[in-house]
Amino acid sequence: MMLVTVFIVIVVCWLPISLSFMADKKNVLPSIVYVSFVILAWLNSCVNIFIYAGMNTQFRKAYVELITTPFVKKVKTITSTASNSGFASSGDSRA
Repeated sequence: MMLVTVFIVIVVCWLPISLSFMADKKNVLPSIVYVSFVILAWLNSCVNIFIYAGMNTQFRKAYVELITTPFVKKVKTITSTASNSGFASSGDSRA
């Protein structure tokens, strides 16, 4: 169901600008119409996150965790993971 929804949103958002490119060879469309079509196409990228969050429980849980977990805890986790990965830190000297 989510795939169908994402596909429909892509078609609705991108079809106007695609049709205008094909049909308006002489540039007779007003610029405000063209700008509106471009904004609608860009809107597709903004809407996708809400579709995923609304229709996928795993994505929603991960998104809520990302938003609610304090930033400092995330940085400490990333730092400790990087130090345990075997990569040399900036203070290490190399021979």
